[in-house]
Amino acid sequence: MTKQPDHTLPLLPLLTAFRATHTPARVAPANWLTPAFLDTATDEQLAAVTHSPPRIRFVRHGLNHLVRGTDPLPERLARCLTPGGAYFVPGLGPGFWSSVVKAIDPDRHPLWCPATELGLSRLGLLPPSASRFAAVLKGYAVIRHAAPDLTASDIDQFLERVGRVVGRELPTELGPQAWQPLPDAAALDQEPFGGFCTDTFRFLAELELRNTKEWMNAERDRYQFVLREPLIELCEAVAERYVRPILNRDRGWDLECDARPGKALTSICKNDYGRTGPYHSVQWVTFYRRERGSKRADAQFFVRVAADGVSYGFHLGASAKEAGRVFRANLDRHAEALAELMPLSEFRFWSSDEFDAEVPVRSAGELRAWASNKAIAVGKSLPPDSPLLRRDELAGEVLLAFDRLVPLFACAAESEPVFVVEPLAAFQPLATPQAADPQTVSTTFADETLLSESWLSRVLSLLRLKKQLILQGVPGTGKTHVARHLARLLTDNDPTRVRLVQFHPAYSYEEFVEGIRAEAADGGVTYPVVPGVLCAFADIAASRPDETHVLVIDEINRGNLPRIFGELLYLLEYRDEAVTLPYSKRPFRLPPNLLVVATMNATDRSAVPLDQAVRRRFSFVEMEPDAAILASWLERHPPADDTLGPRVVRAFEELNRRLSRDAGAERRIGHSAFMLPDLDAAKLAAVWEHHVRPALLDALGGREERLRDYTFSNLGGDRPRKKTLV
Repeated sequence: MTKQPDHTLPLLPLLTAFRATHTPARVAPANWLTPAFLDTATDEQLAAVTHSPPRIRFVRHGLNHLVRGTDPLPERLARCLTPGGAYFVPGLGPGFWSSVVKAIDPDRHPLWCPATELGLSRLGLLPPSASRFAAVLKGYAVIRHAAPDLTASDIDQFLERVGRVVGRELPTELGPQAWQPLPDAAALDQEPFGGFCTDTFRFLAELELRNTKEWMNAERDRYQFVLREPLIELCEAVAERYVRPILNRDRGWDLECDARPGKALTSICKNDYGRTGPYHSVQWVTFYRRERGSKRADAQFFVRVAADGVSYGFHLGASAKEAGRVFRANLDRHAEALAELMPLSEFRFWSSDEFDAEVPVRSAGELRAWASNKAIAVGKSLPPDSPLLRRDELAGEVLLAFDRLVPLFACAAESEPVFVVEPLAAFQPLATPQAADPQTVSTTFADETLLSESWLSRVLSLLRLKKQLILQGVPGTGKTHVARHLARLLTDNDPTRVRLVQFHPAYSYEEFVEGIRAEAADGGVTYPVVPGVLCAFADIAASRPDETHVLVIDEINRGNLPRIFGELLYLLEYRDEAVTLPYSKRPFRLPPNLLVVATMNATDRSAVPLDQAVRRRFSFVEMEPDAAILASWLERHPPADDTLGPRVVRAFEELNRRLSRDAGAERRIGHSAFMLPDLDAAKLAAVWEHHVRPALLDALGGREERLRDYTFSNLGGDRPRKKTLV
């Protein structure tokens, strides 16, 4: 991370992103906040416009002080807010008086509320002050100096969005501005990879059009924030999690990982002697063998960032003569093996350095034809609006793609590419025992979970990398159900090789690892050391090293993980090392054949957020509300009314689309709520009333009137199917 340790965000780049999506709007002052109205209005008229309590005469005094006073505005406001002050009215707090100040002159006065305070705090523009409102005014003055065209109302909206920035993405929609306590700024800290943002790709598109030193000098801070910093973070995240431990240490390739221009990163500056613009509008992260001295002289694992999105995979340029010769010779010999080993249909194949010529490759013959081009690349692409580009999960997707393309890099790096003809066990899917039929086991998993082979393949790859996995998502997405069936698949449905434990706030280290228990013995009491669930199960797994064992932890984030795991958090990352347990004093290690599969509802307000030390030891898989799973289940369990299934799926999709818009994606409803045997109108009505409606009421702030838009009928559930023309 190149950000400052106080988590401050840069002002100018975010202002640029704000201007790109914001339409200025002038707000007229409140017509009742004038001396004339305050002098002539009756108490009833004033109470009607202020929605004030019965102490309307005291309210009138305070309003007159704010409107007519000549003292500095923070001092006038303080007299209305300070208990015992000359204009203090019991029952009226900062929310009321700050709204009055805003209404007096919307173009000049800020909306003082937690949303704007949080935005200023994240920008480092909320200095300590005896008057919080005075501090807000100072912060607004800094923003006005940087953007004199923005009114105070524009800045209100800007700060509200800044307060909700995740990674680097400035939200385009406004949220509620209620007077609530400010969250801890540290809770808004980023993942190791903070993500790209919309302005990353807008910046690169503008750079293509305005490629001058003058333009870049004016946009230098923006370039650092939206492009250079996320490139460095992504390079370091992929290098730390995969390139150094797997490709360098285990494979011995010694790939360049240093996140600097001229090393693993390209430079923004061109060196073409003025023939074109001074700056590159395409940026790369490239992992290549150090011994080759230059990225152009070798095959590469790459990440390419351009105005049209992000691509990542394997690249072999026209300048890599020797690597190209070795690669084409090996590929010509082993094309059939590669076509069998690699999931060709998952990737895109290009035949140029500019990624503008895509070719179909689905067979050994097409693989050979593709490899004959001077410059080739294979990988995956994400468009600029892909949510994955804004999350730390992008690093995981990149390294999984690299993992699957290892055989191609081996063809360029090895005279005898053993990863093609004799793949290493570490790179194979976790296998079931020989007695089981893998096809049968995999088919059973698919039938029970309705998840695809590609989903299962991705999860098994993640388990190979870290051996710990968390399935996370909103309630009702089948996390526990999938975790249990995944454990059965990995253990050939052997219940002796699976343990299930559910965490809760009172769960302890003594229950999970080991502890001292009092026991009666020979008329007295002894205090033996008793192994907990993990230690006992690990001992069983260690005694059967050829068999996979799976520990399933349900609701993992409802427990205090640092307290429950203790020093064993270290072992989750370093499986080949041991620690000394505090009670028994015995050395303990986690055997390599013990996997951990956990579930987590990330939106559970009673749960404990996972800190970074815990997060980096687990791979995360998002379990989304899935209309396709619901549709498949209803096809296998069709209601008596053959129109009900399609209507339920249609309403489910629209329900979650609206919830994402109105309350956030984290408040969506899971598909399992509607996966009921013998579903009919009566069961559907019961589900809607007792499961869906309470969840909607909670998500929509308890406002009954908002539920009118969320009836089964309004969501399209009663729409008849279109007639089929015969």
